[in-house]
Amino acid sequence: MRYLEYFKSIAPKRVKIRKRHSYYWNDITNYCNYFSHETFSILEIGCGTGELLSEIKEKIKPELIIALK
Repeated sequence: MRYLEYFKSIAPKRVKIRKRHSYYWNDITNYCNYFSHETFSILEIGCGTGELLSEIKEKIKPELIIALK
């Protein structure tokens, strides 16, 4: 449980850091958008804030996005 507490504590800082390095994250998002098609299903695995998925989901049908908590 100590890991869960740690990641919850740094989550608000992560958004600020990501905005500071937006040039990098914008390139990652553009890369994912290039290879994403509306017929693809997406499973996002990992810890994060969901920003990348929210940026590319405009191209993907909502029923094809699998989200687990």
